[in-house]
Amino acid sequence: MAGVYSKERKRKLENENRKKEGTALCLICRETVHGNKRYNLNRHYTSIHSQFEEKFPKKFKIREEKLQSLKKSFACERSTLFNAMNKNELTTKASYQVTEILAQKMKPFSDAEIVKECVVTVCKTLFSHLPNSKQILDEVSKLQLSDSTCMRRSQDLAANIALKITDELQQSKYFSLALDSSTDITSISQLLLFVKYVSKDCVVKENFLGMIPMTGQTRGVDYLNTIEQKLNMYIEELSNSDYSSFPSVKTLFHENPDESQDVSDLIKLLTDLKNEMSLRFSDFRKYQEPFRLVENPWSITTANIAHLSVFGYEARDLKNELFDLQHDTELKSVFEEKKKNKAHYEFWKAVEKDKFPNLIDCAQKILCFFASTYVCESTFSKLKFIKNKYRSRLTNENVENILRISVSSQPANIDAILESCERFRHSTSTN
Repeated sequence: MAGVYSKERKRKLENENRKKEGTALCLICRETVHGNKRYNLNRHYTSIHSQFEEKFPKKFKIREEKLQSLKKSFACERSTLFNAMNKNELTTKASYQVTEILAQKMKPFSDAEIVKECVVTVCKTLFSHLPNSKQILDEVSKLQLSDSTCMRRSQDLAANIALKITDELQQSKYFSLALDSSTDITSISQLLLFVKYVSKDCVVKENFLGMIPMTGQTRGVDYLNTIEQKLNMYIEELSNSDYSSFPSVKTLFHENPDESQDVSDLIKLLTDLKNEMSLRFSDFRKYQEPFRLVENPWSITTANIAHLSVFGYEARDLKNELFDLQHDTELKSVFEEKKKNKAHYEFWKAVEKDKFPNLIDCAQKILCFFASTYVCESTFSKLKFIKNKYRSRLTNENVENILRISVSSQPANIDAILESCERFRHSTSTN
């Protein structure tokens, strides 16, 4: 009778679909034993190290000494491995730190090699008399500071900062945006976005949100009241034939005394401009009185508390809280102290949320307002410094990363970046 014979392969634990039971390391041969059970361990020992039992019999001192020697050898190897890993991590951390400094100072990453050369020279001079001077120089020489490496490091640093800002924004109740655009050295219009918010611990923060390449141009909005007051002053001067603020007009009339000195068209132009601004910023103007709550809560009376109702609060709730706040001598002392140090905005951190929920909520909304687009305009100066005629080929992504690092009010968490990289290495090595 003919038939087919199929030889079954020897089963292995790692090929089975059941859960692994851990592994163990043999101190004698340094091999890994799969299946951390007494049976698996005993099988490995009896099948491979049967002579060990003869050379080092149980209950003899020679066996105990041998086991202690094996343990000590393994501990030494493990310590050497961990020290090497720690050194590599410190070298990588130093590379991130140098990259962060260069980005904060808006210097080219090609300068990193110069920094490394300087560090090596300093170490040779300062540590040449030390017995481990060669070891120090070897560690310094391991620093990875090529421009491409620093560029990758800057991406990690910027991503970490962006993640921190995003997390804080998700926990913040209110925020506002400031944005403006201008052209860079390559005539590309760049839109800068900043965000202002109050963190969960009642700290007012202002951070760079992003940069978007775009077409067209926008202009920043100044401090509204100052411009309006200037326009009123100009109109009044022209009406009184005072041309001190208009030297060109004054020169024109002086050189042409026979010509008509009618400036009604100019007055009409300034008046129309003032009316247009008033119309555009009418929404902003209604918040002018409520802003006094943040500047000085004791300057508001319960009679004009209705101004705060523009934020949607009931006047009676605000009146009761404001009355209690203004009669709290301890809070008054805290405010005066903060104001003296020009940090009166921090006063609201000391106010109890449970006792003054509406006032605190209202203050947080006000604190989120941008007074102007100055933060954008000052960042444009940095943008032009970063992307200049010598670095005009920088990509928008790289420029944004450098801006984020240099403008951000909070540094990146390099330790968290290293920890994330370590987890990634472990996850890929086990797959």
